[in-house]
Amino acid sequence: KRCPPPDWRGFGAATWLRGIELINLPTSLLAMVDAAIGGKTGINTSLGKNLVGSFYPPSAVICDLDYLQTLPPRQLHSGLAEVIKCGFIADRKILQILNGQSPEKLVGSPAAAEEVISRAINVKAGVVSEDLREGGMRECLNYGHTLAHAIEKASSYQVLHGEAVAIGMVFAAQVAVELNLLTPSQMQSQRRQIAALGLPTTCPQYSFKQLLKIMASDKKVRGGVIRMVLTTGNGQIQVTPITDYHLLERAFNAINQADTAAGSPALSSQERPSE
Repeated sequence: KRCPPPDWRGFGAATWLRGIELINLPTSLLAMVDAAIGGKTGINTSLGKNLVGSFYPPSAVICDLDYLQTLPPRQLHSGLAEVIKCGFIADRKILQILNGQSPEKLVGSPAAAEEVISRAINVKAGVVSEDLREGGMRECLNYGHTLAHAIEKASSYQVLHGEAVAIGMVFAAQVAVELNLLTPSQMQSQRRQIAALGLPTTCPQYSFKQLLKIMASDKKVRGGVIRMVLTTGNGQIQVTPITDYHLLERAFNAINQADTAAGSPALSSQERPSE
């Protein structure tokens, strides 16, 4: 039986008796490389993702990779979204290891799985150690999360976090193209690498207007302005305020139209919210 998600456990530990010792034993790939590390704890509400929470680092995190053998394919794929994110923002070696690897093949190769997971953990741990409360560089870990959190809320959290982040990274890459920070070929390279992991790259069932309203209420918004983490052609990361919502709409339409034409993966029927 799996434990409650680290965010729930961390939030409980942070609030019970005003704080008790916390040791995380994550049982999913997503938790190993993301939720169990960094000290962000929170719960979702009807208003948005993780809006109630605290910063409360665990005393230790213990990752048993044997748990990966028990994961359903959808959960495994979802976790790899946060792994490849670390490759895009910080560690290109991760992209090299994942290249040509199906999720199932990766899990079946203990050495490769251990290396890529360790590298993803090191990326997040390194950033968090410098900026626990997201006052600066920690924002880079939000690559893809601006749209992702909106998709999660719009689906009533039926879309998995990693699935939403995958779409969000493609969207962010297209925004970077619109701002001349990435070339179209660089953006397509990111999309192909994400799709190769069995992850969706578009969400045509949602309207831009619906998602924009949610993005505008996200906790990363400052002074009413949406801020997005973007990658650049020279491998750098930058946080960019976006005041031109027409630009965001063009990017959103572009990834959906391109996927329709190319037959790239969208959210499957099991990932879509019920009507």
